[in-house]
Amino acid sequence: MKSEKISKMGVDRFRILGISQDIWAIATALSISLSVEGARFETHLEQVMGTSLELQVEGPNLLGIEQAEKICLEAIDSWSDRLSTYQSNSEISQWMRLPNQAIELSPECMAFLVTYQDWMEQSEGRLHPGISRLTELWQEAESLQQLPASESLTQVRNTLKASPWTLDAIQRRATRLGGNEPLNFDAIAKGYIIEQAAHAILDQVPQVHGVLLNIGGDMVALGSMQARVDIANPRSASDNDLIETITLQGGQSLASSGGYHRGYTIKGIRYAHIIDPLTGYPVSHLTCANVVAPRARDADALATLFCILHPSEALAWADQHDGVECLIVDEKGHKHISRGWDLMRQAPSLTFTSTDSQPSPLHLTNQDAQWTEGMEFSVSFEVIGERGRRYRRPYLAVWITDAEGEPVRTLALWIQKEKWLRDLRSWYRLARSGDARINTRTLASATKPPGTYRLQWDGKDAKGQLVPSGDYHVHIEAVREHGGYQVLKEAFKLDGKPFQINLNGSKEVRSATVTLSPNSARTL
Repeated sequence: MKSEKISKMGVDRFRILGISQDIWAIATALSISLSVEGARFETHLEQVMGTSLELQVEGPNLLGIEQAEKICLEAIDSWSDRLSTYQSNSEISQWMRLPNQAIELSPECMAFLVTYQDWMEQSEGRLHPGISRLTELWQEAESLQQLPASESLTQVRNTLKASPWTLDAIQRRATRLGGNEPLNFDAIAKGYIIEQAAHAILDQVPQVHGVLLNIGGDMVALGSMQARVDIANPRSASDNDLIETITLQGGQSLASSGGYHRGYTIKGIRYAHIIDPLTGYPVSHLTCANVVAPRARDADALATLFCILHPSEALAWADQHDGVECLIVDEKGHKHISRGWDLMRQAPSLTFTSTDSQPSPLHLTNQDAQWTEGMEFSVSFEVIGERGRRYRRPYLAVWITDAEGEPVRTLALWIQKEKWLRDLRSWYRLARSGDARINTRTLASATKPPGTYRLQWDGKDAKGQLVPSGDYHVHIEAVREHGGYQVLKEAFKLDGKPFQINLNGSKEVRSATVTLSPNSARTL
C-alpha cells in the first residue's frame, strides 16, 4: 500500500502537545509523552506493515512538520518493496524465486542480507531465515491437532545447518542455495525498516529535531526525542495492563518479542510462535523479551534471540555489549533485568487512571465482598477500517459511569487535536477542567493485529477507591475527522457474578465485548 493512498494530511491531523492544558481524565494506552522543549506532534495509522503505526515528531514550530508522515510512509513503502517477503514482487521475493543463480542486488538489499548473515553467525544459528520450514510444520500440526513428527523436525533441523546463500558483497551478488522453500526475515526486517524510515524523516525535514516511530510495539527514538514507554504485561491481553515504564532517549531503540499474541494451540496446549531452529520446538521457558539497543535492527534481532536463550545467557549477552539492556519475563512470571535497566526505569504507569496521583492497574480484589478474587473486567473492541488499506484511528473515549450517570473512571481517551474533545460529545459533557493534565506515552509489546484493542478496569474510581457493587454503564464513543460519529452504551451489574455482553457496532467501532471473567493473566 503506497503512501499516496492516504488522504492528504495537514497540520490539523496532528496533536499539539507542546503546551500544557488541563482537561479531565486524559489517558491513553497508545500515545507519547510531553516534550520539554518546542512542539511535539503525533499521528496514528492502522494497517501499516500489518499492524499499527504511531509517529511522534518534535520541532520548534509547525513549519515542515506536515511532511514527516508523508516521508515516513514513503520510506516504509520503499524499503518494503525491497525487503518484504509478504510482497511477491519485492526485490528479495524475486531473488528467492531464482535459486542457485548469482543475482546482482541493490546496495540496500545486499546490505540487509549481510546484516542478517552477521546475526546468523552471532546467534550461532538460532536466528535463521529457514525457520519458515519449521513454522509450516507447526501450522500443519495445529490444523491436524497433533504434534509434528520428530522425524520431520529432525529433517528440517538438519537442512538448517547449511547456509541458505552465498554473498559477494563487493560485486553485490547473492546466490540462493537449495530449492524454492520460503525464507523468513522477520527477526530483523521490521526493525530494519523502522530504523530507515525514522532516519529519513530527520534527514529530509530540517525542521524536525526529534523522532519516535513505533510500529507494532517496536520503536526507535532519534535526535532530541525523549519518550516514556510503557511495557505491556505479556501475561495479559489488555493494552493497559503494564509491568514497567522506562524512558527511551534519542539514539535508542526498543523491540519486544514473545508468544503471547501469536502461537499454536494443539489439544488445548498453547505453544509460542517463536521456534528454536536448533531443537525444532517452540520456546517454552520465556514469556517475552524487551530489548533496548542503539539500532532498531539489533533490538529486533536480540528480542527474538533472547526469547530462545536461557535468561542467564541473554543477560550475559546484554551485559557484554554496550548500549544493550533487557527485561525478560520467564514462564513463571519472574522478571530478569540487565545491569543498566534500572537506570531507564520510571515510576509505575497510569495509562488508564484519570490523574497522576492514582495507583497503577491492579486486578479486582475482594475488598467489597462482591468483588471476587481472580476476576477481571475488560472491554474489547475493534475499530472499523478498510480491509487491507491504511486508515487513521478515530478519536475515541471509553469510560464507566454509575447508575445515576456520574463518571466513575475513564479507561482510554484518544485525541489528535484538542478541539476534537468537544466532538466526543457524551464524554465532554462529563468533563471537569482542572482535574488532570495531559499524560501520554507509547506502548511496547509484541506485534498484534491492527485495529483491535482490549482495556481492563481494576474496579476503582478516579480517586483510587474500589467501587461498591451495583449497576453501572460502559460507554464507547468514537468520532473520525471528516467521518462518522458513534456511541455505544451498555448497562452491567457488579455483583461478583461473571458475565459477557456483546455490543454490535456500526460506523466507527465494528463490535465490542464487555466481560467480567476469571483472570486470564497474573499480575507481575
